[in-house]
Amino acid sequence: VTPNYDPMLAKLIVWAPSRAEALQRMRRALDDFVVLGTTTNLRFLRELCDHEDVVSGATDTTMIERIWPNGWSPQFSNEILNAALMVAGVSESAGLHTVQATKFSTDDGPPSPFQSLTRRYP
Repeated sequence: VTPNYDPMLAKLIVWAPSRAEALQRMRRALDDFVVLGTTTNLRFLRELCDHEDVVSGATDTTMIERIWPNGWSPQFSNEILNAALMVAGVSESAGLHTVQATKFSTDDGPPSPFQSLTRRYP
């Protein structure tokens, strides 16, 4: 990335006395990081924090290609997949699958994530 675009990139930097503590802080920061309105690589970075090579510090410039030679795809545990299927089934049975207008809806399309954000951030 050239210096012209560098200010447009979000950066997440953590520090701790040990590698294990720094990775724990990074995991927490990535879990709490919120970016609205665009696709991010937060999930990839979070998964990377748990990889044995990153945990042990055995990283190099070929690591990602070695780990994911066919490209990275999000990993879902069976528990998460089963929970998602149960929620979808219950929602369908209860008629919760229909889309309803909200005070943020417009005729121009779905609500903006910036308008419908209800969580407060410092």
